[in-house]
Amino acid sequence: MSQYSYSVTCTECGAVDEGQVDEMTAAFAMEDHCDRCRQCGSQRVRSSWAMPRISEATLTRWSREASLSFLSQDEDIVLSEADGELLLACADHPQTLPEKRLTLARAICVRIHDGLTSEEDDRQQEARLAAAALRARPQLLDALAVDSYIGRVVAPWLHRAFDEASGQFVPE
Repeated sequence: MSQYSYSVTCTECGAVDEGQVDEMTAAFAMEDHCDRCRQCGSQRVRSSWAMPRISEATLTRWSREASLSFLSQDEDIVLSEADGELLLACADHPQTLPEKRLTLARAICVRIHDGLTSEEDDRQQEARLAAAALRARPQLLDALAVDSYIGRVVAPWLHRAFDEASGQFVPE
């Protein structure tokens, strides 16, 4: 089983906590694990940890447990680095929680945006394929809200208009 390193250094007392954790802990619990000094309790710490690649096992667990997050902010950006087919399969799975399904759809939109704005032909082609796959899932698009910079680029490829005020894709 793979192990992932972490380090927490307290800026108050100078204590250093270093170690290794398993994949699930590294994927889901490190923000909480690395948020304070274990010696003096101060929250003034510098921390770092190795984030595992998003695997089928971690994505499946995340998709079915509302309390889990890969990161408390920008989770869609983190998820966009996962395999596109894996994201789509998870979004389609009947046991995926509705709020997680929308996060997956936002992650796919980030992938589409990043691919379309890339100069690499293979990333652009992957983005076009992801847009076609997302277009085939109108139930996701109807409830989805994204940041404006993503919506403006992605909307034409989804054959949708983008409403700046709501951040939602609307049928043309």
